[in-house]
This record gives sequence, structure tokens and C-alpha cells, in this order.
Amino acid sequence: MAGFSYLSAGSLQLQKAAERCLLGSFALMKGHKLPSSIVATGVQHHWQLSRDLMRHACSASGKLTSLRTQHPASTSLRARPDVLSDLDSQAHQPPDVNIEELKLLIEEARNPTKSDKPRAARRTPNSAGEWLCGGCAQHLPLGAFRLLKSRPDGHPYIRFLCRDCERLYVMAFRRTLRGNAGRLVGAANYRSKKRDQSNTLTIPDILDMIWDQKGCCAYSGVSMQLCIPNSHWRMSLERKNNDIGYNISNCVLVASEFNSPDYSRAPGVRSNEVLGTAQWSAEKVSAVFEARRSTVDVHELLKDIAQARMAPQEFRLARRASNRKPDGEGNIICNKCGTLKHSDSFYPRPATSIGIRSYCKECAGDLDRQRRETLRGHVLTLLATARTRSKSANMAFALQLGDLLDMLHLQGGRCIYSGVPLQYRIRHTDWRMSLERVNNLAGYTKDNCVLIAVEFNTSDYSRKTPKEEVFGTAQWSPAKVMHIWGRVCSENTDPSDIQPPGEKINFARMLFAEVVKQ
Repeated sequence: MAGFSYLSAGSLQLQKAAERCLLGSFALMKGHKLPSSIVATGVQHHWQLSRDLMRHACSASGKLTSLRTQHPASTSLRARPDVLSDLDSQAHQPPDVNIEELKLLIEEARNPTKSDKPRAARRTPNSAGEWLCGGCAQHLPLGAFRLLKSRPDGHPYIRFLCRDCERLYVMAFRRTLRGNAGRLVGAANYRSKKRDQSNTLTIPDILDMIWDQKGCCAYSGVSMQLCIPNSHWRMSLERKNNDIGYNISNCVLVASEFNSPDYSRAPGVRSNEVLGTAQWSAEKVSAVFEARRSTVDVHELLKDIAQARMAPQEFRLARRASNRKPDGEGNIICNKCGTLKHSDSFYPRPATSIGIRSYCKECAGDLDRQRRETLRGHVLTLLATARTRSKSANMAFALQLGDLLDMLHLQGGRCIYSGVPLQYRIRHTDWRMSLERVNNLAGYTKDNCVLIAVEFNTSDYSRKTPKEEVFGTAQWSPAKVMHIWGRVCSENTDPSDIQPPGEKINFARMLFAEVVKQ
């Protein structure tokens, strides 16, 4: 098996003996010599294991996922953000980097070993039309195998392994450095074709970057997990400039926690409105220290929250459209700019008498931008997005406008993970306020949601139906923030700015009454 590192298999943090049996099974199948740490587990009887046991070796994701989601971040709103359990801190601790072991691992990935076993004889089906699997040594029907391109005589090529054994084979290969590097190159090829961009990266390029960075994240310096899938601090490929394709000068390797999406490149975004982005960089990682020390104007925050609880009057008046009728050419007047435009320049609205909105598309876009640049508009956008996701994922949704405003007040206008002040008036800027589910297996509820900066809202691919065991996730937590930047409450930061005391609620009610009078 090309590129499979059995020398380092004992250091892959394999939690179960069945997993070691699985890796050893493929080693013996390919004629590799096993280290004593794996042989001691009894993998000499590799193919005497039943296929059910092999499935069990990679089917414990449910238990591990439940353990992963039960961390203290779920109670972060009720506890100080700088107090974490030792268990949670150790679970999110980055791996150690040994330069000598890293060098051997890279050399082995550059020069994959090949099996000395002779080529297997040509297989033929038995009398029942079943084919022999080279992995589990069982005769299975043709549908249990993947078929390749047909031969000249019209018969298809049949894979040496059945589908189940082939899946385990691929899973084992991707737990090697060469397999993980190939996965990154394959993903870059797919994305570059989808975006009509170039990709010149190869597996040796990825290995060169790993050695140049000494196995550490290019942005934060944290040591990365190079082989284990679904783990904390896993190696990920990042483009420094998202307008350019994948090449050695534009790409670096970062921990998956720092590979956040860049929403400023979405369709319809005006370049003059982009003042920042959710994408990480080495400079932004350093800027977290200064951002945490900055103070939050509590008086201005409470005033914004009080205004956000009321619907703006100008938007209410704008919805009272007059009875309009198109002329003979299909043109109609926009109620905002007063310009006569064709009906195609308006968004449809079946509820109206003429079936279109009262504002043209250009004016509707400007009005939508103005709404999103307010706290109320931004919170409503977060709620709408969460409601859509909950419906598609068939999860619970029990959030309202007041719930998010209460969260913002209780968090003191800061990110619950990092302590940086949240921005909600500018759409495309650094530290934009975002909605986060602490447990991604649960829905959007008050007990399961917090407000964080969008930089810390990374994708959690482990929550999907896992084909491998889950050892971690790219999702941020207070423990991970502490490993990178230390405690949230530093000497220069007043804890009362991060979590306002309960007596400030009366002050907020007084401000709300003043705004209502105005």
C-alpha cells in the first residue's frame, strides 16, 4: 500500500485495539513488516476477523461524538470565561511536534514502500456467480464490488476489494501523511475547477510546506495534527489571496480552526463596502491580544439594544404602497426613487395586487444594506439564516429577536470565546457578530447558542454522518482560545466589561424608556 506509515501507526492516537487490528490487517495484506506495538495486539489473525468487527473498528463515532459535545462551553454564559476544567483543557491541547519523527514521516511519505508480493492470479466467479474479495476472503455478489471501465470484450474490470473493504482501505491510507496530503491536493483540484482557477500543487509541495513550517500552523504557530481525521488542529490548506488559485507561493498550511470562510467575496458584495473579512492571517492572530484589551462602550451598547427592540417607523411607512398600475408598455413607478421602470426591474411579491414589490431592485438592495448595518437588521438576518438551516437539517428552532439581544447584553458585547468586541454596524469587517451553536448536533435554542466573532465560526464537518471515528472538530471553544491567546480576562481587561453585572439591567430598562419617549 503506497505511502502507508506503519512505523508511526503506534503514535496515531488510536483509541481501540480494533483500530490497530484494522491497520495491521492491511499491512499484512500488502506484505509489510509490522512494528511490535501493533503485532502485540494480536493482528496476526488479521483476515480471521469478521467483517462486522472491521465495521465496528470505525463505527464508534456516535459515542465519541457525544463525549465531544459535552464540554464546558455549553455553560459558558453562566460561568466565568477564564475558568475551564482540566479535562476540557487537555482534550483541546495541540499535539507535540518531534522534529526527528516529523523528518522520518516526511521521508516515508516521499518514498512510499511497495509490496514485494507477486501479482494475484486472475479471478473468476464461482458457480453461483460470486466473486472472491481479496480483503475479507469471502465470495460476494457482483453488486458488492465497484466496477471500472469495460475491457475490449465488453466485460468490466472488478475491483480486488469489495466496497466495504475498499472503504476501510481508503480510511487507513488517509491516516498517513501521504494520504492526507493527497486528500488536500484532490480537494484543491476540485475547488479550482469549480471556481475556474488554476492549481499547480502536488503532494511533494504539501510535504515541503509541512517541513518548512515544522508541522505548525502558518498563522498561529500551533502544532497541527497531520494524520488523524476529524481531530482538533487538523492540517488544512489555506490560500492567502482568495482571488488567486492554488500555487506554492499563495498557499500555506494552517490548523482547520483558522480556515474560516471569506464572505466578502460573495456575489453582490461591493468592493468599497469591504472593510474587513472573516479570513484569518498571521497579523489578525496577533491582533486578538489588542482587540481583547479594547473597552466596550456599555452605554452605547445598551442604547443600540433598546433601539433594536423596536421596529423602525420609516420601514413601516415604506410598506404602505399606493395602488399602482403599469402603463401600456409594462412600466411602473418605484415608490422609493420615483423612476418609471419596467416590471422586470422589480422583485416579485405575489401578495400585492400587481405581483411585484413597491421598490425597484436597486432601491430594495440599498434598503436591505441599510437594514443590515443596524443591530436589529443584523440580528434578524442571523435568525432568518438559522431558521433556514434548522428546517433543512430537521432540527429545533426556538429563537426570537429578544433572545439574541439578551445574549449580546449578557456577553457585554463581546465574543463568548475570545473576548473581542463584536461588530454589528458594518457588514464586511473584522470581528463581525455571528450566531454559534455550542452543540452542533442540537438545534437553535437559547441554551445551545452563543454569539461569537465570525472568525471563530468555523465549519464542523464531524457532525455529519461520520465514516470514521471522531477524535475532535474544527469548532472553536474557550479551551482552544486559551491555548492560543491565554485567558480572556487579562490584567488590562476589566471582567465587568466582558460580563456586565445584573444591576446594569435596570440601567438598560431606563435607556429603553427614554428611547420610547423620543
